[in-house]
Formats: sequence, structure tokens, C-alpha cells
Amino acid sequence: MENGYPESSRRVLTKSGLRPILTKEFHLSLKVCVALSRYAVLAGSMLLVLEGVPGRAQSQSIPFDLRVQQGNNVFLVPNNVTLAMPSGGVGQTVSIIVTGIYRGVTSVLLASQPALLGNTDFSVEPDDVYPLRLSPGGYFSFKVTYKPTTAALASGQINLGYVEAAPPGTSGTTSVAGLITVNLQGTAPNLSVAYFLASNANAIPLPAGGTLLFQPTVVNTTAQATVIVTNRGSATGQINSISVSGTAFQAFALPLTPASVLSPSAGASDVRFLINYTPTQAGNDTGTLQMDLGGVSFTATLSGSGIQAKLTYKMLTATDTVTFTPNQTLTLPDTNIGETARVTVSVQNTGSAPGVISAVGTTAGPFAITDSPVLPATLNPQDVITFTLSFLPVTAGKATGKLRIGNDLFDLTGNGLGPNLVYSYVSGSTTSVQPGGVVVFSPVQVGSSARLPFTVMNSGTKPATIATIAVGETHGVFQLLDLPPLPATLDPNDSVTFNIMYTPSTTGFASAVLQLNNQQFLLSGSGTPPPALPDYRYTGASGDVDPQSQPAVGLTLTDTYPLALTGTLTIAVTSAAFTPDPAIQFSNGSRIASFTIPANSTQAVFANNANQIRLQTGSTAGTLTITPTFATPAGLDLTPAPPKALTLTVQPSAPRIVSVVEKTSAANGFTLAISGYSTTRSLTKVNFQFTVTSDVTSPTTQFSMDISQAATNWYSSSQAQPFGGQFAVSVPFTLTSSGLSQSSSSSTTSGSSTSTTTTTPTLISKIQSVTVSVANEQGTSNSLSTPIQ
Repeated sequence: MENGYPESSRRVLTKSGLRPILTKEFHLSLKVCVALSRYAVLAGSMLLVLEGVPGRAQSQSIPFDLRVQQGNNVFLVPNNVTLAMPSGGVGQTVSIIVTGIYRGVTSVLLASQPALLGNTDFSVEPDDVYPLRLSPGGYFSFKVTYKPTTAALASGQINLGYVEAAPPGTSGTTSVAGLITVNLQGTAPNLSVAYFLASNANAIPLPAGGTLLFQPTVVNTTAQATVIVTNRGSATGQINSISVSGTAFQAFALPLTPASVLSPSAGASDVRFLINYTPTQAGNDTGTLQMDLGGVSFTATLSGSGIQAKLTYKMLTATDTVTFTPNQTLTLPDTNIGETARVTVSVQNTGSAPGVISAVGTTAGPFAITDSPVLPATLNPQDVITFTLSFLPVTAGKATGKLRIGNDLFDLTGNGLGPNLVYSYVSGSTTSVQPGGVVVFSPVQVGSSARLPFTVMNSGTKPATIATIAVGETHGVFQLLDLPPLPATLDPNDSVTFNIMYTPSTTGFASAVLQLNNQQFLLSGSGTPPPALPDYRYTGASGDVDPQSQPAVGLTLTDTYPLALTGTLTIAVTSAAFTPDPAIQFSNGSRIASFTIPANSTQAVFANNANQIRLQTGSTAGTLTITPTFATPAGLDLTPAPPKALTLTVQPSAPRIVSVVEKTSAANGFTLAISGYSTTRSLTKVNFQFTVTSDVTSPTTQFSMDISQAATNWYSSSQAQPFGGQFAVSVPFTLTSSGLSQSSSSSTTSGSSTSTTTTTPTLISKIQSVTVSVANEQGTSNSLSTPIQ
């Protein structure tokens, strides 16, 4: 014996078709319920509700162990238990097997088969033949089936009487009668389907086989329906699957399946999901909604109709009415240039839904809308609007454009009657150009020229006159060649061609306006750099030059150059005496001298067609640096970087006396005026040598005077700046009877001198001449003599 069950009883139990009860399985079942005084165990679709004390039903007063089996699940229950039997739905069967094992020590008699009371949706099928007597370990069993005919709660009861024999050897004891009672409670869900539309919140029942009908929906818009599954039964229902078919229908917000739908007694819930209907064309659409509701197939038809506006277009002229469709070409009457043709356009909604026209207009071409309706305009079915379409050609020939009505486009065409000039030019290939357009030359090297043929053709229907052809610039960059006699008349399909020549004078872009009658075209070209300038050399003076000289310089290219050139020579002075002489300049009175070099020659030509130009070297020591510039006549700079310069040097040297003059003379004295220049702008002394008559004896006839301070004062003064290294010294002399007397001081043009005041008026005639020289740090100057009268 194990857990109160003899081996023989287990074998007997197996014979009835039940699974053998293993100790492990039995204990696991009890552990689930151990803490409850009233509990339920869900096994498949059967719910067992147990009353009494959990465990092995020790509180029962019957000598039986009662077990309930559904599928592979087995439960031990007490007497008078209430068993809940939930069905999957009305008409769906759920069954259990109830087994009673006799645990007494005598025998028990079951006189009659189990009796069923209550709802007739329950049925009992005994496995045994009654009356039935059981020995210890014997058992009885019967099958209970619930097949609900409604979703309402169903109750029933099964009673089975028994009489147990008294134990042997018991005196005065009679048999004990008892009653085995099993209470039944059957439930079933009742799932119902309804829907409501987004446009109408009223719920509409949707039975199986019914139709979910969407309201008419505008094509390419979406209508939405909410599907609701509710449970009006006594048990929780289940949705196992949901699917929607049909190209215009689509399900959204679907629940995860399987999805439970609670009954009202369990708290009541519903399941909702969405179905969208999006028609893509006018007409009827159908689909299918399929669901598995607790094993029962539910199918409903989805139905909707797409509606849309249909706009019909007509053009009304004085003689005809033409119907046209989107993307079709609408031809307006031929019209003279400057005149207007008008037609009436009507738009009618012949569709099944309202239509909205948000825009009416034309694009491109000489077409316009007048009498436009107020927009946006809503056209209900059969409504009509009209407007006027005008054609005003400005050129002859075919004109095209676009007409837009709402989202529909139409091609417009019309013929303008009159002359029509079309323009083209050849630059590699023939290129058409519209008035206001650009005529483009290929790049041309500066100094070269390019010609471009320009053609004017009359493609119109009447003769055209060309009165003016001109270029609006005066620099000769663009020139017109081979012009026809003006005015020129072009018959239809006639043409005239002339040439435009482009001669760039500088690099980069150049432009001008070509005027043809009242039309303008932009001429555009770009100049590329000319050939590189050849090397050059200087002619004339070079190296050291004398102060106060006028050497000549010139410039020659080492090779001919194809372009005419203009240029300059510029003198830059670096003075060794701090202050340069302003007299340093070219013979033109400037330190800049201009020259030209004719095309295909080498020699620079200065003013008066001279090949060289003279310059003054000035009176101060220093360096004269002469640098050239080269350019085309249009100003394109061709000067090499850096340019090769000519350097002339005035070296520091001893002073030079230019003149010695007796300025004033009296019986007893005279004044000498000495002028010259010092390249160092400095003087140290002046030397005098007197020549007297033979009858005069003089203790000395030569002497020197220090003039360094007086020279410094002069050269550092602002008055000296314009004179460079030039100076002028004035020295007064007074004669005495004892001989020549020299003043103790001398003066320059800005200074003064002192001399002996003793006077011998007759002695001046005894002095024949005076020889003068001047010195600076570099040496002593030349000597000059002057007679004394």
C-alpha cells in the first residue's frame, strides 16, 4: 500500500481508461490548493471548485475517494463538491469523468445508476452496470457531459446512493446507507461583434455572415471603422485569430491573440481593433473579416464604395465647343501680333463627390486668365464654373504655354501672325540666342582676334525690317564687320549674317552690348595672357657718373615683341649725403619718363622720337636706380617680377668751384663771391692765393679760412634743401698801407664776415688777382682765379 492506495486499486483504475495516479502527481495537485478553504483549479477548459478542507477529503463521511478527470488532469474532490464546467461556447461540449474508489473494509452496494437533477444541458453516462457491489479497492465511474444550449449559467446535481455492509463480527450493527453528491455548474461565453464608424459613433451589430458597410469615401482618403467584440455569456471567451482581406481594407491596432474577453460576472471586458478603408478608384470594394471566436469561425463581409469628383472641361468659341482632358493640347485661334484672342473655358463636376478647384492660372507663353472665379471653388456634382482664356502673341510663329486648373495641367498652343526674328551665332557650333541672351566668344590671347558669324532670320509670316545694328562700346574690343546695308528687309524665312570681331586688350572678361533694332544681346569674351615679354638691356650711361652731368640712357628688347608696348623709366635716389638733390630728374623735368615700343620692334622710343633720354645727376653723392615698367596700350602690365634695374652712382668727391667773382670793389677793399658744389654736402676750408704787382712787397700772399661750421649751418638748414650740394661763399677783404689785411671771419650766403678796418684806398690797384680753392673730407677742389679791378 502507498499513500493509502493498494496496488490492486491502481490496476483497477487503469482499467477504466484513467491515467494511473502516481504519488508524485497526487502530491503536486494538493500543493496547489493547500492554503485555501475554497479554491478552483483550471485544467484545460474545466474549472473544479472544491469546498471543505483541502487534502485527502478527510472530512467526508462516505467511504469513497472521489476523483475527477478531464483529459490528463486528475483531481481528488470531497463529497458534495461543486464542479464548474466552462464550455468554449454555445453548442460546444465539455466532459469530465468522476470515479469513486471504495475504501471500506467490507463491501458496498450501489443499487441504482447516478441520478441527474437540474439543467438538461448536463448528461451522465455510467461506465458500470447497476446494481453494482464493490469490494475494498473497487470503484465506479461515470462520464458527465455539458453541452450548453445558451450562454446562461447552468446548474445541476448528480446523486448516487449506496449501502455499506457492517464490518464482520459487529453485533447489533446494521448496514450504513449514504449518498454521493456532485454539484455541477456549467458556463459558456457568448461573443458578439459590433462596429461603429468614425463618422457615426453609433454601434451597429455585426452578425456572422453580415456586412460591415463603410460610408461612401472619397478616393485616396481613409475611412475608419472600430470593431468591438463583447461577451454577454457566463464564461470568459477567447479570440484565437483575426484577419482582414481585400486590397482596399487594412486592420490596425490588433490585439495579441489568443485574446480573452471576460464575461459580465468576471468583470466584463471587450476587445477592439480598427479597420481602415482606403479606396484608390471610384467604384465598389469588398473584403472579408475573419475571426476564430473560441473555436467558432466568424466571417463578415467588408463593403465600401469609392467616390470622386470628375471634372469635365470644355472650350467655347464663337463657332465651336471643344471638350478637352488633362495633358491634352488646347489650340487657340491664330492671332495677329499685338491683338488678343479670347475663348471661354467651362469646368463641370460630372463625378459622384464634391470637387475643389484651388487654383486657375497659366504658366509660360502669351496666355492669361481673365474673369477668374472666386477661389477656392467647391463644385458639387453637376456644378459648373467658367472663365476667359486670352491669347496675346508678341512674336510670330507658334507659342506654347501651360494652363492649370486645380491639379490638372493642359498644354496651350497658338500661332502669332507677323514677323519673327530669330538669332543665332557660330562658335564651334551653331547656338541660338534669345534677346537679352549672351553671345560667348571662346578665349582669345591678348593681341589676337577672333571672328564670330551672327545670323538673323525671319521665321515669321510677314516681312521684318532691320534698321539698327551697333555695338555699344568705343574701345575697339568688339567690332562689327561685313554689315548689310541698312535698313534691311527680311522676307519670311530670309536671313542675314554679319561678323563680330573680338580683340582683347587685357586678360579677363570683357563685355559689350549688341543693339539690333530694339533688342539687345550681351557680347562676352575672355582674354588670355599674351606671349611672355623678352629680356631687355639698357643703353647709354652706366656705372659711375659725374655729379652735375646729363648722361643719356635708353632701353632695348633682346627680341621683337608682337604687341605694341608702353612703359616708363623711374629714377629712385639713394643719397650718400642724407638729403638727395631735387635736381636729379629726366630731361622732361620728372623722375619718370615714358616710352613706347612699337609692335614687332625692340627699341624704346622716348619723347621727340628719341631712342634715349637724358637725366641730371645732381650735386650730391648717391645711387640712382632706374627701373622700367611695361604694359600694353590697354594697361595690361607685362613688367617682369622683379624688373631688371640700371644703377648709376655719383661717388663722394672733393668740392668743385664753379665761379669766383669780385662782387664789390672800393679803394681800400673788395668782396669775393665763390660758388660751387660739394657732393658730400660738407666743407672744411677755403684757400686764397693773391697775385700782387711787382712794386708791392707783401709778407704773405696766400692763406686758408676754416668754414666748416658755417658750411654745416648752411647744409643743415631748410633753405639749403632745394640746392642739393651747392654752396655760395662771400668773403670781404680790406687793404692797409702796411699790406693786405684779411678779415678775421667770412660768411656764406647766410653768414657774415669781419675784416681789418685800416684803409688804404690806393692799394687795391696793387692786387692783380685772387685764386680760390675749397676743401672737404674728400680733398681740395679745383682752383679758379678772378682779377681784382
